[in-house]
Amino acid sequence: MMMRRECGDPPASTSMATGPARASTSSTSSSSTPSKLSLGRACAIVGVSALVGGAVSSVYWGSTPLMLGDERTLRRPSIAGLGEGAYAKKFDSTMFVDEKHEKDFAARRNAPLRTRVSVLVNEFSGDDVQDAGKTAGTVVSKFMKFRHMNEQGVANFVHFERAVVPLYWPKTLDLALEAVKVFNLDETNNAAWIGVANRVEKTASKRVPEAWSHYPMHHHLGCLYSHLRLWHNVKRDNLESMIVLESDGAFLASVDVLDFQNIIDNAPKDFDVIFLKDSRKCPGHFVKQFKSTAIGQNTTLMDARRGSPNMIYMYKMNKKCGFAGFESYIISSKGVDKIRAFVAKRGGMDMVDAFVGNYLCKAKRPNHVIDCYTASTIKIDREEMGGYLPDWYGDERIEKSVDSSVIEHFDKNFTAFNLEACARPGNRYAGFLPVAYTEDEPDTVYACASDKISNSLNACDASLGLPLIPTRAGVRAHVETSASGASFSHDEKRHRFGE
Repeated sequence: MMMRRECGDPPASTSMATGPARASTSSTSSSSTPSKLSLGRACAIVGVSALVGGAVSSVYWGSTPLMLGDERTLRRPSIAGLGEGAYAKKFDSTMFVDEKHEKDFAARRNAPLRTRVSVLVNEFSGDDVQDAGKTAGTVVSKFMKFRHMNEQGVANFVHFERAVVPLYWPKTLDLALEAVKVFNLDETNNAAWIGVANRVEKTASKRVPEAWSHYPMHHHLGCLYSHLRLWHNVKRDNLESMIVLESDGAFLASVDVLDFQNIIDNAPKDFDVIFLKDSRKCPGHFVKQFKSTAIGQNTTLMDARRGSPNMIYMYKMNKKCGFAGFESYIISSKGVDKIRAFVAKRGGMDMVDAFVGNYLCKAKRPNHVIDCYTASTIKIDREEMGGYLPDWYGDERIEKSVDSSVIEHFDKNFTAFNLEACARPGNRYAGFLPVAYTEDEPDTVYACASDKISNSLNACDASLGLPLIPTRAGVRAHVETSASGASFSHDEKRHRFGE
């Protein structure tokens, strides 16, 4: 199997982009104007080929079949005192409610794509360009075939976005500068990670600094700028939300592309980010289940990866320990606002996937950052789940959601969340053992306890105070690395998170 090449990665060798791809790449300018790959008649070629798994040799930077040109921008306007234990029979009628305005399933299955899909592509890698073409082609082809949209109708919502590749600076440097221009330049000039581009822009060579030129640092830096720029586009184009796919994101997503719009339409109103990736361990409280609109339309390979193709299961994503990977997700406009405000206040960020998944999504903060969810056709086993689970969990005949007050109760009470799992049969629940940021901020969750600490504690102990206070060096040392897991160059260490 070919190793994934993610945003910000250079090609394995310069010989990858051949023929028109190489010639066009060398002459492509890094215009600050947001770019879109015009799909045109290539949609059918790339899409059908991707759908059947064929090789795509015609995707390249050039006049045909895909052309990097000016973008025609698309604009559109406590349940206190519940106690512990299993409450299924006692509270089933009050803790869960039917969807009040559930759409007719037949209508949902015919719902067109109404949300922009942004596909990140590394223009310096022939393989990445082809992967991005297959991803976009799959989206276009499936919505044409199963949603009866015309080619241009789907293509209007599918945007190819150039990734920031630091090893090729000054090419794509302008994209990095565009990504952070929302922040005050004087502040970002010295901000952790996001200030690198501003400092480089002031140099004569405009090349990436030597400290950032080694893998994986240039990769993580490129990913950060690439995703920041997409979030900038959400606000620039007045979008309510955006579906973000890295070049192979459609094939790594936990749902079929036909369910992208279905998930947005069924998402909780407070959602900021929805991750479209598998989570075999409990990421947070169960939220809802609803029917997939791609029933019977997944390929055999996808069915094998995704378990049951009949239902979508949505969970909170605020108790996940050790998160990595930004290949497919949905972000809302208000989510972008919250992240921007937090990053500006903290003075920087680092590895974008870990920073968001392991840090911003964590439950229980005085200044709540973002509301994160995950959606998948794979149902997490009951033995792996914390919090309350209804009898109908996993019943594919039922579309239902959990009352928000119940979720809020277990989001605030970590001990109750663990004890619910402990009351169920089985012994596979790992337990959620969060660590406070500092002793002075005991109610602010920063990270999860290390395996060493977790193995010495009993998550089923009702007297265990959570979050854990970082009084022992072992806990604090883990906290210092768990939010990002990244190392910092000499001039970045003192700027980390503005501390």
